[in-house]
Amino acid sequence: MGKLSHPTGRRIALTTETGHTIADSAAPGTALPARASATVDPLATDTCTEPGAQLAGIDPRAAGRYHLTATERAHVKTLAQKRLACMRRHYSEGSLRQLPSGRTVVIPTDGVASVPEECANGTLNAPTHPAALNVARPNARHISFGHGIHHCLGAPLARLETAVALRTLLSRLPELELAVPADSLAWIGSGFIRGVLSLPVRYRRA
Repeated sequence: MGKLSHPTGRRIALTTETGHTIADSAAPGTALPARASATVDPLATDTCTEPGAQLAGIDPRAAGRYHLTATERAHVKTLAQKRLACMRRHYSEGSLRQLPSGRTVVIPTDGVASVPEECANGTLNAPTHPAALNVARPNARHISFGHGIHHCLGAPLARLETAVALRTLLSRLPELELAVPADSLAWIGSGFIRGVLSLPVRYRRA
């Protein structure tokens, strides 16, 4: 942490969302600022409620390892240009904006997060390396079992595995509990997905 803060002369402190210090370039015991200047939470993504409908729920100043390569930047920018052209053909205006990570997004002029159905083909939202396993992938889309003829054949097995995993977890950690008050949990701002942005828990080791 000291190596990161020394060149700029600025203090860098990384904490949990509850204020517990993980790393700090300042001396031990130095009081933290009243509020954080950036949020680093790569697993908290919200592609439904933010302007542009494809922005990740990550503070744009915290790009870090999520910088796109020059090739990826060019590819994503081309997709964004096609999205904007499609929107204009359907009487929806907007503009392009490149985030610090290098990803280009479409910002509707009227601020409405929805995209015309004819233009929402999912290509601009897709990860740059879809075949690579990355559990902390930014801009990730939700995984569901689908519906009708597209319903996942493995859904019953996935539900069974989830049930077994949860029963095993609770039997091995019977004192597992929330680490924060239940009314302080932040929920995903979506009309399609019911869930929390994060679920801090604690337990006692045997």
